[in-house]
Amino acid sequence: MVSWLCGYMEMEMEIEIEQERDILLKAGERIDALLWHDFKIIQNKDWFCFGLDAVLLADFAKLEQGEQVLDLCTGNGVIPLLLAAKESTAMITGIELFPEVVEMAERSAQLNHLSRRVKIQAGDICKIQDLVAAHSYQVVTVNPPYRKIKTGRLSASPLVAAAKTEIFCDLSQVVTAVAYSLAAKGRFYLVYPYERLVALLSVLQSLHLQVHCLTLVKNFSSREPFLCLVSGMGSIQADNRLDKLKKRDFIIFQENRTYTPEMTAIFQKYQTGKEI
Repeated sequence: MVSWLCGYMEMEMEIEIEQERDILLKAGERIDALLWHDFKIIQNKDWFCFGLDAVLLADFAKLEQGEQVLDLCTGNGVIPLLLAAKESTAMITGIELFPEVVEMAERSAQLNHLSRRVKIQAGDICKIQDLVAAHSYQVVTVNPPYRKIKTGRLSASPLVAAAKTEIFCDLSQVVTAVAYSLAAKGRFYLVYPYERLVALLSVLQSLHLQVHCLTLVKNFSSREPFLCLVSGMGSIQADNRLDKLKKRDFIIFQENRTYTPEMTAIFQKYQTGKEI
């Protein structure tokens, strides 16, 4: 029995090594290291590359064993990769609008030997009913476009513009996709600019999604928040009035511009693969 199992594991390893050899980078692409052990991600320097908000969201999201997870607006698939590393039994689907980005994200999953657990699907979340079954995911995550159209300069790159600005989906359409996909008693996690928090809470309430945890992200303790991390679940009696919600601050930098212990703990957690 042991010899058979060892032989099977050796065969699996040989297949994975051969798959990695077959992964080719395209023009403009590079392989970047992720925080978790030796995980890697393929990114295109001319497209939108992941930032700290994705790392914070992946850390913020709580997963249980074997849960079905959906990541909307998945981009290059960084959040599915981090979540797959965080919970080794989760089955994760990412939805991305642009087929060329989907193909790149799929190669990242293959590069990390996660193709069986991380699936990237091409599709428009404004037509979510054509992509996934209603209320079929225990966890839904999303790092959506932050800016309204005609606010700020629009990038000349269509992919960067789509990632940053509500060109193809607005806040209401994003939250509608969350509500449609989320199972009864399922949990949602999202990251959004603090300046649009009130609008976000209003839209969540209109679609019967109750906020349970609200974290305000600051660069320094003396500064105003610039991001918010929001989690919750469905509720017919949702009440998301800001003055009624419990809030906590998350500070990235100390005044000497080094990382705070809380931020350092996230990096250490990913490096060790353990909660600390």
